[in-house]
Amino acid sequence: MSENERRDRHAPPVSIEQLQAYLQSKQWFEDGKIRNVATIWHRHQDEHAEVVLPFSYVKDFRQRVRDALIAIASFEMREMFDVIGDVNRLFSNVIAVRVIHADTEDGTIPINDGVLLISKAKDLLSAAAQAVYAKRRHFSGPAP
Repeated sequence: MSENERRDRHAPPVSIEQLQAYLQSKQWFEDGKIRNVATIWHRHQDEHAEVVLPFSYVKDFRQRVRDALIAIASFEMREMFDVIGDVNRLFSNVIAVRVIHADTEDGTIPINDGVLLISKAKDLLSAAAQAVYAKRRHFSGPAP
């Protein structure tokens, strides 16, 4: 096994900076430090929610990041791998479209609704692309 493969295998799935940005986006705030080892994060709404983020030079850094991810997943009542995906998506150029309705609970969508969803998603992306060139409330006419 090469040195790069060994390093990649021991690297955490997300960086501390990504975790901090994710926590801030979910209304967490840094509430203190544990000496020069870690920072403590809490939520305004829930005084029992706590996440400890280690500094990168801590000996058991990988395990502490894993513990932080487990704590976040536990608080959000989700799987750790779902949280990792969301943290990674926060730093990527991804637009997610989600349908929440009684007839889509089983993971399927009626065909007519699916066609409409794709059409509206296309309009959404077109408006986002046009907004790069000019800021407007509504774009009308043919796409440039």
